[in-house]
Amino acid sequence: MFDLNQFEKLKENNQLEVKQSVQGIPNSIWETYSAFCNSHGGTILLGVGEDQHKSLFTCGLNENQANNLLKSFWDTVNNQNKVNVNLLSDKDVQIHQINNDYIVAINVHQADKAFKPIYINNNPLFAYRRNHEGDYRCTKLEIQAMLRDQDEQSNDSYMIEDMDLSVINQDTLAKYRTGYNQYHKEDHPFVKDDNENFLIHIGAAKRDKNGVVHPTKAGLLMFGNFYDITNVYPNYFLDYQDHRNLEGDDMRWSFRITSTNGDWSGNLYDFYYRIAFKLTEDIAVPFKMNGMFRDDSSPMKKAVREALCNTLSNADYYGELGLVIKQYHDKLVFSNPGILAMPIEQIMLGGESKARNKTILNIFSFVNIGERAGSGYPLILNATKEGNYPTPEVYDKFNPDVTKLTIFIKKLSKK
Repeated sequence: MFDLNQFEKLKENNQLEVKQSVQGIPNSIWETYSAFCNSHGGTILLGVGEDQHKSLFTCGLNENQANNLLKSFWDTVNNQNKVNVNLLSDKDVQIHQINNDYIVAINVHQADKAFKPIYINNNPLFAYRRNHEGDYRCTKLEIQAMLRDQDEQSNDSYMIEDMDLSVINQDTLAKYRTGYNQYHKEDHPFVKDDNENFLIHIGAAKRDKNGVVHPTKAGLLMFGNFYDITNVYPNYFLDYQDHRNLEGDDMRWSFRITSTNGDWSGNLYDFYYRIAFKLTEDIAVPFKMNGMFRDDSSPMKKAVREALCNTLSNADYYGELGLVIKQYHDKLVFSNPGILAMPIEQIMLGGESKARNKTILNIFSFVNIGERAGSGYPLILNATKEGNYPTPEVYDKFNPDVTKLTIFIKKLSKK
């Protein structure tokens, strides 16, 4: 039997909106539809109210009124002058009977990034998102971020026509090529490339119609210098903070590396190698020999390196916030600008990769860093489960857009 109590969890997650109107569709429903599509989805209930104790109740909607509301809803949601995209099917909008009353339940799913922003009134500036205060109108920066993520071509693959290869840090490129040569066979065709053709082959550069080679956005981010990167990405900032010798999450760091230090390039590839060992050095590894040498690898260490690669590959470097990684004695917190590319439930299942910066992910994978098959989060989840660590936490929030992943590195106590 249909029961209003089943929506309590949605209420807790701010994914439920109730409308008491029984005479017609309230105009505010379209703001909520837009907000749920652009956020994490949710359910709209027509003919339902909420009392002073936050308990849900039916409003006396009869069957004829419910059918009229249903028809009016479908007529409007399919009108592109009101809603730019209808993402609902018949199974998402249902009439239910509760005792002698009727309600209309509208289950709104989070939109795929290819459709965002979902907006109303034939104006992209009337796109909404959801927070704990209700529906709010998106800022111009949030709308621009959603429009960037729409692009089927990964944004980091675009050529930067007003830059040449002089922006590439040669020391970084040399280190990358050393790693590339170690991972690939000597007869691999790219191994013998000169630097210009090598950068083109890995997606870090492109040749324009006049034959001039320019870096791609991925090439600049991976191998450029900080001062050149910020000419394209004004808010670009990388930050690693070591809090291990301090008490409390809010205490000041004891050691820090940032892209503004000035004594290193400030690019993604160098950042990865400056902090990858630090992030994994506290993780215990069972004693294991590989031939004559101790095997210092473990699924948990691989999971942490995967999290680092994912953070760098999924950041929106045009976003308002910098990329921050904090290390504590019992956990690692990875924060990157930009929201998740897919619903968290889909990310947990794996099998589908929608990295925001696909070219960066590819460049990392050429030196055996990162997974490209959508198995990143399941790999992290399996490693923590196998090693008896607490389940990682991942979430995103809006305005400003940020994604956070917390990996706990102290094992659970045995019962």
